[in-house]
Amino acid sequence: MNLTLVWAAFRRTHWIRLALLTIIFITGYFTIAAEKTVLAGEGAWFVWVLGAGIIGKDVSEGVLSLLFSRPIKRAEYVFSKWMAVGLMASALTWLYLAVGWSILWHLNEPPAWTQMGTSLVLALLICFGTSAALVFLSTLVPGIGDLALMFLILLAGQLLEWWVAGQSWPLVKWFLHNIVVFLFPGMGWQSMGLGDISLLDWIGYFSIVTIWLTLAVGMMNRKEITYANS
Repeated sequence: MNLTLVWAAFRRTHWIRLALLTIIFITGYFTIAAEKTVLAGEGAWFVWVLGAGIIGKDVSEGVLSLLFSRPIKRAEYVFSKWMAVGLMASALTWLYLAVGWSILWHLNEPPAWTQMGTSLVLALLICFGTSAALVFLSTLVPGIGDLALMFLILLAGQLLEWWVAGQSWPLVKWFLHNIVVFLFPGMGWQSMGLGDISLLDWIGYFSIVTIWLTLAVGMMNRKEITYANS
C-alpha cells in the first residue's frame, strides 16, 4: 500500500460528493427516527459517493502515465485506491452509526452494546467489500462511469431475474439472485450477529473481495498507459 496515493484520494473529495454525503446523513436521520434502527449497510452508499471514479478519473485526467513513471507497481496502485475508499467510507459509516445511536438514546430506544459492536464490524466488512467491487468497475470505464455501470448491472440483473423466473435454469437464477451479494459483499449480514455467520459465509466473503481485487490488478496490468492515450 502506498500512503501517498491513499492521502491523495482523501484530498480529492469534491463539493458535490460532500453535498451528497450531507443528503445521506439528513435522510438517514428521518429514517432512523421513524424505524428506530440504524443499519451498517449505509456504508455502501458512502463507498459509491466517495469512490466513484477512483481509478476512472485518473484515466480520463491523464495522470496514470505520470504515476507509473515513478516506482509504483500497478498492484500497489489498486490496493492503495481500495484502501483509501474503504477507510473513508468506514470512518463515515462509523460516524453515521454514532449519530444514529445518539438519536435512539434520545428517543429512549438504546441499542444493545453487542448490537453496536456487531454494527461496527459489519460496517468495515461492507465498506471494504463494496470498495473492492467499485475498484474493479472503475478500471473498466473512464471518469465516474463505474457508478453508471453498477446501476446498469443491478437493473439488468433485476430484469433478467424476472425474465427467467419461469425457466428451469437453476444456475442462472442463482447467479442473478446473488448479484447484490457480489457487488455488496457482507450486506446480507445486517440482521445477523457475528456468531451467526458461518465459516462458509466468511470464506465466500473473502473470496469475493479477493476476486474483485485480482481482476482489478489484471485489468490495470493490461492497460497500455502512454501520454497519448491517457
